[in-house]
Amino acid sequence: MKSKTALSMLALGFLLAISAGCADTSDYPEDLIVISSSPASGQTNISQTADVRLRFSEPVDHQTIVGTNQIILVDQSNSPVPVSFTFVGENVTVTPASPFSPNSTYGVAVRPGVRDIYGNNIATPFAATFATGSALTTIPGFPPFSLTPPPAPGTGGIPGTFSPTQPMVFARARHTLTTLIDGKILAIGGQNDLPHGRTLRSAETFDPKTLRWTLSNSLGTGINGMNFERYGHTATLLLDGRVLVAGGHNNAAVWDNAEIYDAKNDIFNSVICNMTKPRAFHTANLMENGNVILIAGYNNRDTNGSWFEDTMEVYDVASGTFTATAVNLLPNVVINGPLPSQQWSTPMGRAYHISESLPDHSILVAGGYIFPFVLQALTTANAQMYKPDMSGSGIKGTIQMTATTMTVPRVAHTSNIYYSGEAAGLVTIWGGFENSPFQGILQSGEVFDYSQKVTSGQNTGQSGIFTPLAQQTSITRWGHTSTIIPGGMHAGSILITGGAQHMPPQDWNNGLPNTRTYIWLDWPACIGCNATRVTDRFDPFGFGKHLNEPFRGVNVTGSCGPTQDINGNTTTLAQALYPAAGVFYHKAIGLNNGAVLICGGVTCAGCIPAPWQWVTVAGAAQGGISYQGRSCVYNP
Repeated sequence: MKSKTALSMLALGFLLAISAGCADTSDYPEDLIVISSSPASGQTNISQTADVRLRFSEPVDHQTIVGTNQIILVDQSNSPVPVSFTFVGENVTVTPASPFSPNSTYGVAVRPGVRDIYGNNIATPFAATFATGSALTTIPGFPPFSLTPPPAPGTGGIPGTFSPTQPMVFARARHTLTTLIDGKILAIGGQNDLPHGRTLRSAETFDPKTLRWTLSNSLGTGINGMNFERYGHTATLLLDGRVLVAGGHNNAAVWDNAEIYDAKNDIFNSVICNMTKPRAFHTANLMENGNVILIAGYNNRDTNGSWFEDTMEVYDVASGTFTATAVNLLPNVVINGPLPSQQWSTPMGRAYHISESLPDHSILVAGGYIFPFVLQALTTANAQMYKPDMSGSGIKGTIQMTATTMTVPRVAHTSNIYYSGEAAGLVTIWGGFENSPFQGILQSGEVFDYSQKVTSGQNTGQSGIFTPLAQQTSITRWGHTSTIIPGGMHAGSILITGGAQHMPPQDWNNGLPNTRTYIWLDWPACIGCNATRVTDRFDPFGFGKHLNEPFRGVNVTGSCGPTQDINGNTTTLAQALYPAAGVFYHKAIGLNNGAVLICGGVTCAGCIPAPWQWVTVAGAAQGGISYQGRSCVYNP
């Protein structure tokens, strides 16, 4: 076995290697689709000498097109038209052997056998019709495959059930969802495809009125979407309606750059000033003054080998700059004996934590991975509150430990905060897993009340208390979602969907340094895979009531179990929506119409024989990872 010193030197060498390549902007291919066609579908009065031009999302394999009839041009009687092909990058030009006939309808179809240069079949077959005359006529039997019709507008489902929407344009996991000021949902980045979890640059929006996803027309470095591919990033809606996208990972380096999405003009613009630190798997919170604070995160470009940031920084909207806060996260005091001399501090840099903006403008930071050992990072129950000085930009402020820690160390957990009603200011925390000491996947939940103080003991007078929830979720889970239902018969309840029920490989650590297999730092591998589509709904009661206890929050109760529709029928994320054993690393968000949107994620089936073999064997052929572009809504 290698010593810690040898492993540390290997890790440092790897850090320097990837640091040298931190400006890598190489394209990571996404799903192969037809982005546009000319003539456009439905276009009339085209020239009889026009070519048909198809723009794909990435270069195609010429051998799957030439002489294969995988791209065909037909006349209005559905007879093939002889053609030749020209290839330039992502563009394919289809040239008829002779001019089009006048006042005639034609169809072009891209069949499912077309592949990209990486061997992946086209994700969605394509068909378009156009005419040289002033009107289109029907082509019998065209297209030569089924195109799924878009769903009817509106959720249209029984309250308490799930309804499918049009799928996402790209399958993606570990993306972000942000509600724009017009009520549409913006999905950004994430991971996609096999065998190594390609990183996405694309962005798309969901319209709750039509239940359709639309690809962004922004052309960051020639690809629809951002200027950099990223996952593990944050996306924060600013007060002016723009979205700040910060940090993230591209399977090699952690970014220290950011960009702004201008929803009005559908374009991503780079922020000229870089962040003060590279960050991925950090958190971001909008402050009362409209600025954004970025907290902690994973940093594989830190040559000190700490891997986790204990720093915070503020994006100032007015100046467009990032500035480090005057204070960092507090170190954690670990006691190894009864004497003060036996106390020492561990750094509290962390990633995969949660953060919530509290009503008093403080920001709760809780849990996550902390300073790693050689093969294993520890999870923590530590929680702190940073209170920015709102008279300035927010870089100055105070930080303190919460009066109590979380009831259990957690990572890959979720949180929700109530801003109204008797539960206003309370934060619920759900699931995750613990490995210090190793306890496995968590089924428990807890509540944080920032307003209550300890009345006796060592922390007398300190604010912020965590209390176990009286009810647990129906199953253990991490990589799940929890969303406050914004409307309908269960408004104010929390919808908890999906999640994984296996521990991550212990030499993988969900995005941490991996001394055995450095190539892919954050591959969502699974051992003894068991993801779920079981959905819980937590219906709280007792929030805000003293319940004969000295402070609010003790014995906060509620019911938590599988969701039931208006008729009392138990429902899950149906197999038609998320197949196989279940889904994790998906996303969910409340809609303005009261529903909850759930989309993307990873499904997982089969087992991987040993932790150190996952890089080479985690593929669909072995019953492993499958990325999802499926999308559904929970009907309020």
